[in-house]
Amino acid sequence: MDEHNVVKETKNIFAIGDQCFQTNDPDYPNGHPQLAQVAIQQGKLLAANLKRLVDSEAMKPFNYFNKGSMAIISKYKAVVDLPRGFFKGFPAWLVWLFIHIIPIAGFRNKLKLAYNWFWSFITNDPTLRLIIRPDKNDK
Repeated sequence: MDEHNVVKETKNIFAIGDQCFQTNDPDYPNGHPQLAQVAIQQGKLLAANLKRLVDSEAMKPFNYFNKGSMAIISKYKAVVDLPRGFFKGFPAWLVWLFIHIIPIAGFRNKLKLAYNWFWSFITNDPTLRLIIRPDKNDK
């Protein structure tokens, strides 16, 4: 890929996310991390660049802005790796919960999600985390 997410040796084929391997970013010479945030940023820029193409304007190159990474490990435990620091444990767990509620549209949805999380937490109900596959004999 070039810096505009154009597949090399083509003019009108673009790739973003895990399908896009860019080595021209000096901060990521071995390609960008395979994270949703990379694909989201690439998608937003690609939409703007396609509009620029229609308007006969020059496209802007992709520059990944690292917002950091978070992972929840278990109840009360998580890790948060931000560009300006790293922390873990209970504070990271609270940050993970808060950050994942923010982008949900609507106050009612946020409240419902927070309630569901809280109820699962206090009842120790693992049903939200289970993947149940039917037995082969259950046909």
